[in-house]
Amino acid sequence: MIIQQYVPELSNSVINSLDLKFWLANTSVRYIKFKVDTLGGRINLILRHINEKHNHILENINIENTHYTSNSFKLDNFKTGFLVPEVHTEYGKNFRVSICADSNAPTHNININYIFCTYKKSTYIQKNAKIFKDFIAEHSHPNIHCHLTIVDNGGDCGVENSSHITVLQNRNNGGTGGFGRGMYETCHGMFQGAGFTHVCLMDDDIYLSKEMFLRNAAAVYFLNQDTYLGAPMCPHNPLENQKLPIFSCIGHSFKNKIPPSDLAIGHNLSVDNFTALAKTPRSPHTQGWWWSCINVNHIKQVGLPFPFFYKMDDVEYSLRLKNAGIKLAVPLSFWVSHDDFNMKYNVMAQYFKFRNRFILLTMLGSLNKAELIAFIKTQTLRAIALRQYELATLLLLAFKDYKAGPDKFIGKEEATLKEVLSVVKDEKYSLMRQVPSEFNILNQQSKFKSASEYRLYKFTLSGHFLRKTNKGSIDIRRKFSIYDIKDCSDIIYWDGISKHGMQVKRNSLRALLLLCKLFFTVITCPPIKFIVKKYLKRKQHYTSPEFWNNYGKVERKPATKNTTIATQRYSQSLLERDTIFINTIRNAHAGRRAFIIGNGPSLRISDLDLLQNEITFAANKIFLAFSQTKWRPTYYSVEDTLVADSCHDQIVYLDGFTKIFPSHMLSFIPRTENHFFVPWRPPYNSSLPERSFSRDLINGICWGSTITYTLIQLAVHMGIKNIYILGLDHKYIEPAKKTGNTLICTGERNHFHPDYRLTGEPWHLPLLERLECSYRYAKKFCDSIGVNIYNASRDTALNVFPKVDFDGVINSRVIYS
Repeated sequence: MIIQQYVPELSNSVINSLDLKFWLANTSVRYIKFKVDTLGGRINLILRHINEKHNHILENINIENTHYTSNSFKLDNFKTGFLVPEVHTEYGKNFRVSICADSNAPTHNININYIFCTYKKSTYIQKNAKIFKDFIAEHSHPNIHCHLTIVDNGGDCGVENSSHITVLQNRNNGGTGGFGRGMYETCHGMFQGAGFTHVCLMDDDIYLSKEMFLRNAAAVYFLNQDTYLGAPMCPHNPLENQKLPIFSCIGHSFKNKIPPSDLAIGHNLSVDNFTALAKTPRSPHTQGWWWSCINVNHIKQVGLPFPFFYKMDDVEYSLRLKNAGIKLAVPLSFWVSHDDFNMKYNVMAQYFKFRNRFILLTMLGSLNKAELIAFIKTQTLRAIALRQYELATLLLLAFKDYKAGPDKFIGKEEATLKEVLSVVKDEKYSLMRQVPSEFNILNQQSKFKSASEYRLYKFTLSGHFLRKTNKGSIDIRRKFSIYDIKDCSDIIYWDGISKHGMQVKRNSLRALLLLCKLFFTVITCPPIKFIVKKYLKRKQHYTSPEFWNNYGKVERKPATKNTTIATQRYSQSLLERDTIFINTIRNAHAGRRAFIIGNGPSLRISDLDLLQNEITFAANKIFLAFSQTKWRPTYYSVEDTLVADSCHDQIVYLDGFTKIFPSHMLSFIPRTENHFFVPWRPPYNSSLPERSFSRDLINGICWGSTITYTLIQLAVHMGIKNIYILGLDHKYIEPAKKTGNTLICTGERNHFHPDYRLTGEPWHLPLLERLECSYRYAKKFCDSIGVNIYNASRDTALNVFPKVDFDGVINSRVIYS
């Protein structure tokens, strides 16, 4: 049986090796063989045994257009280290190297329910669901069965149910609310009679491969009954096109202290540093739920997760398994690639990180009042000194909610999240390619002229109450002190690798109010024993099947092959008529000119009257102009979910022109005679500067953060030679009121019609730098294929495209070049 295959892009690394320590200590496998299949290629295969002391070559062979099977290797003869297949391709790349286990090893019939818990991460989920489908299609074994369950907390995952995939709509907004739901349904709920032997918990924003599913299934097939599996995590950074050069961690060594700073085992170790990896401790206490494969019997033994929200849930459950004598094993040939956590940082997460750490230590009986108060004081004062007032506010809120006991927040996640989000307004990272020149880097620049000056800055919380007006920046990838910013009123915290930054401003009055709040919090803290009693009294209830049976709402009916997602209005599958339409309009207007209509304030109704005989593309609420003009667009589109949801009825009843939508709009807009849909190709990470552009709609429409980018792609597919954009002002007056990542309209000032957005209507934050990135890429791509784009807007702040006079274009029909 194949237990793993060589992945060429991972090269001769530990991930492509056989981890002897894992297979000997945790499985029944004792003999293995290497098999090679080459078709139209020639490779040199060197088999090595590497451990902390030596590097021995076991075999060195050349293989060409044939099949090869190595000698049988007894694992007990090696004991530690790694068996490494080192592959050198001489010509051709059509080969497969497999590691196979002996057929005599004791095995188990297994049935794994892989569980994704997701909230608003549809692009990741759709990609990983396809990878799972491909794995199912390519690999089968009579005693190994696999299923994928997606616990969709956001209602937008975009994956349909099938014979191998079930989508559960879940009310809870993430964390254990989703993972616990999946575990409950597997062990006690709708899947109880399905015969699942294991659940495998997976984060929604990981990058997977078919090979990872294969390796996990094979390992579980031979796994000892007292063991569960984790996987090392590798950082993924698309900006650097990283190919898993290091491990972020293999697991965590739990520190029984307040600061959430558990030791990450194997942090920053290179995947090809075999000697260091062979010496690395391999008995982590806890494993993150980016990948955790647990026996169903073990879940029934220790109970369901305590319903923490968002943070520390995996730590709590790992410790519970450990205390029950269930061992965690992490093969170094496993891997899960995950976005760099520095790119994922947000202040909101800190609330849950601290609150849940307090709860965890309370249930372990290792929290005392003196340490807790000291920690609250230290961390709050540090946050204030760093001008991070929202972080300080959330830390005090976390302590307040922790003291109230579990009934304060369990089952009330939406209200808690709303309260937390109301705090976070400015302290969040956004795309920042470089730090403005006036912000000097301050890391480790804090020099004091005397001891008295140091005491002054310490007393005033790093110069908080001194009249200093300098501006500075902190590189968060390097060490820094709170005193580095002692002379600054404005600070930028910047990550030079991910190109994200956060700017904060000194606010002495707010700092003073937080100091008063901290003082009140400290003096009113009750004895810890009263808090402990609240949690221990409710622990058994919150981990029971009875609690999880009623925790949140979920569709109980098991999925069948053609069941649609509960929250979708319409099926998201494209039809043959869509493909026929896409092929029909390809180059339908070859060599012609066309106008793309923006909805900015500079758009005039009289300009639309002049376009009645032109090819035009329009979008969103352009229909507000229809009562004042006979003009109608040739083509119409919408891709913004807020617009599609709020204007559903108006969009559906528009008539007299062709409507083309990206396929994700099928969740909002039904099929009608003049509705056609094109595959939607969103990015894996919308905050990154990389773009794609589609000149053939059969391959889909690429995201660009603006409907104008979509309309340009439609025009290019239709063969348009010269594109003129009208009404693209590219400047916005933002309202002060915000909710999460959306703005709340307080009066229309950004569009051509006074009722374009009504007071109270939400709209997405316009990120002009992100839009300009899209426009620059569109121009570069179109220039390369001979398509010209001009900005004919009467008033515009966009300088990416050459500006032309609209009246001159219309009246003289001049083709600009």
